Amino acid sequence: MKSERFNFLILLLFSELTALYAVLTYMEGSWPKKIAISILFVLVGVVVWSFICKRAKNYDLIGLDEWEKIQKALRNVEKTDTYVLSLNDDQSFFGSPVFSKSGATHVLVRNPEHLHSIASNLLNVHFKTTLALSIELSVFPALHHDVAIRLKDWLRNILFLQKRLGIVVPVNLIIHTPANIIVPKQGNEAVWYTFKLKERCNESDIHKFVEDFQQALATIFLKYKNSINNCNYVLLSQALTCLESQLMKQSDTSWSYINMRSISVVAGGETNIHSIWNNCIHEMTGGLQWPSASSSKLVGSPKELLSNDAIYKRNMVVDLGFKILSIISIAFILASALSAYNNSQLLGRLKQHIVTFETERNNKKDIDKQTIEVLKRDLQLLKKYQLEGIPSTLGVGLYRANTYIPLLEQLLATTQPMPQPTEKRLEVQPKKAVVLTLDSLALFETGQYELKHNANKALISVLKVIEDHPDTQILIEGHTDNVGNSKANLQLSEKRALAVRDWLVISSNLPVTRFAIKGYGDIKPVADNATEVGKAKNRRVEIILIPNEIMTLE
Repeated sequence: MKSERFNFLILLLFSELTALYAVLTYMEGSWPKKIAISILFVLVGVVVWSFICKRAKNYDLIGLDEWEKIQKALRNVEKTDTYVLSLNDDQSFFGSPVFSKSGATHVLVRNPEHLHSIASNLLNVHFKTTLALSIELSVFPALHHDVAIRLKDWLRNILFLQKRLGIVVPVNLIIHTPANIIVPKQGNEAVWYTFKLKERCNESDIHKFVEDFQQALATIFLKYKNSINNCNYVLLSQALTCLESQLMKQSDTSWSYINMRSISVVAGGETNIHSIWNNCIHEMTGGLQWPSASSSKLVGSPKELLSNDAIYKRNMVVDLGFKILSIISIAFILASALSAYNNSQLLGRLKQHIVTFETERNNKKDIDKQTIEVLKRDLQLLKKYQLEGIPSTLGVGLYRANTYIPLLEQLLATTQPMPQPTEKRLEVQPKKAVVLTLDSLALFETGQYELKHNANKALISVLKVIEDHPDTQILIEGHTDNVGNSKANLQLSEKRALAVRDWLVISSNLPVTRFAIKGYGDIKPVADNATEVGKAKNRRVEIILIPNEIMTLE
């Protein structure tokens, strides 16, 4: 139980941290709202952990006395990695609750309610070792009158054990018959008849087992027809038909959900005149009863059943890792859902603003200034996301709002007032050109014309200046120092100017027709190339913003 609680605590903490990260990173809203939701998650985690600890404490108390006896007895047997949980509620069996046979340690479980407690404690003792575990379920139809009820209790607790531990334990069903009833015993060993199952147990398997066993009894009857036990063979064959109905009562509830590996009949057990078999024989034969027999010796499964049927305990580390990966997958789905919701809200607002704008324009009314301002703010926001990166709340690859930038620019362009024609000659004073000079070393490696990976830092500032001067034409000039061949320098300067233009066009959606490029090589120095300082000044890219009003309008 301690290892289960430890694994659950790790999963709970990891789930809490993942949920908090998803809320704080991908959820839109004010910080007070996010903090309130985070506190709610923490409180839920505390409540869940408190409930788990309380329930685990109650489980630990179940069968505690029985486990202490078993733990004490385990110290007196040889250590092994193969364990068999012998489910046997016949109180006539006495002695130590632990015994060894065929290289396996058998642990006696008398109470169905103690099965989970004993199994989980046994697994905790062997937490660091590989453990083979199987179950040996004994029924006594010649002794008990309520076989179906007892069997139902055992199967219910086996299912509970599998659910709690997360492992499927193989089960061998053992039907005890009165001693010396199958064939004459040889030595001290009990006689077994076993029917192995290839798949999960169902109604047809039970019927096949009974049918095969009755045929085997017929063969034995013919072999030992002069034996004193012939009458017992006939009685057992008839009693199996009665037992089949008892087993079939569980076929729709539990058999198909447990890993039943075999059904065996073994000679060993007491008889009772009130047992279900005795009553069945009494009705069929008109008064005959089982022969009296008694046994107080525990019978363990043969070695061949254990070697074929025992399975290894699950790997806790792999299981925990799988659960953590599952939580990560759920967290990614949660983050994607929040991002999808936030993106849908953003696109919905953009569409609504555009519909409002087009409605006012189609009604041939003056478009409200507030409507225009809303579109301008939308455009500025989308361009900010384009240059600086989208926020995490819109991430996970679901952002699509950048496709609205050209449409917003087109709509806002229709709101610009058209110039009124006039017959008078109007002299427009040309504005001065704006010259931006960039150091080539900040943009390019020596002798190269491909932009550095960090060149956008310098070019973003240029882009902001261009946005502040919308009514301009842009001339990009490349210059070099006089080192090297003049023709090569001329080509290099032109390619550098072209690279800068391409970056500005891609990053801003500015039309390429607004740009012009020119490479001058080393023919227009601004400093003396005789010094290193002068050469550094000559290696440059100049971006010249030429106003459209530089011409005189007629």
